[in-house]
Amino acid sequence: LITQALCLNPPEGEVNGPDWPARIKQVMQLAPLSYSLVLMLSDKIYAVRDAYGNRPLCIGKIVPLNSQPGNNVAEGWVVSSESCGFLSIGARYEREVVPGEIVELTEAGARTITIVDRMDGSNPAFCIFEYVYFARSDSIFEGQMVYSVRLECGKMLAREAWVDADIVSSVPESGTAAAHGFSRESGIPFAEVLCKNRYVGRTFIQPSTRLRQLGVAKKFGALSENVQGKKLILIDDSIVRGNTIGPIVKLLRDAGAKEVKNLVLYLGYI
Repeated sequence: LITQALCLNPPEGEVNGPDWPARIKQVMQLAPLSYSLVLMLSDKIYAVRDAYGNRPLCIGKIVPLNSQPGNNVAEGWVVSSESCGFLSIGARYEREVVPGEIVELTEAGARTITIVDRMDGSNPAFCIFEYVYFARSDSIFEGQMVYSVRLECGKMLAREAWVDADIVSSVPESGTAAAHGFSRESGIPFAEVLCKNRYVGRTFIQPSTRLRQLGVAKKFGALSENVQGKKLILIDDSIVRGNTIGPIVKLLRDAGAKEVKNLVLYLGYI
């Protein structure tokens, strides 16, 4: 839909070939959808974020090797949905693309073409699941690191849903920061109880219940020495369908856990 809409001429017409900022603005006004766009031309890049800011997008600056902080010399510009990707290519996080913004990147630098307002005047609607699950912990959204948000949510969970236990742990990895926050706030020590197979992908996106449950069996192993005879709190980031948490609890009980209390960070107490 977006690609086809970009082929439409804007109402004011075009004189010397495609007027890409006008076309992009027209698409944003025609389709109040959830998206981030990157359009690459021969001599420039356009970075576009939907007016509601539902999807993340940020700008990075490629700097010379061994460049000191504060050095404003740029060898190039890059765009990413997550800031954590910049370091691996020698770039530094510059800023987020604000909701509704069209940014033009050229050799001369980055400049804002325009900011398209939300048609109904409503508030921004950033996707909470970026904080909950999708994003890497060292990414920055809305001026704050994802790890810090998860840590503070874990502290809040301890204040709102404290339960007695010997140890607190997490379903790795997106629940780990929250478990550390819960541990700091509650005084219950943190310990790892699950060993994650990093060669197995995310299970909640598998197409069938059987594949999701088999994925859990391949994805985790229990650290039996840490759970034997213990009452433990297991913090998970969220529950989508409930297909994974049941097998994980069974895995821990089979490894000798006395009790397993499951706290879900973004849905309360289960």
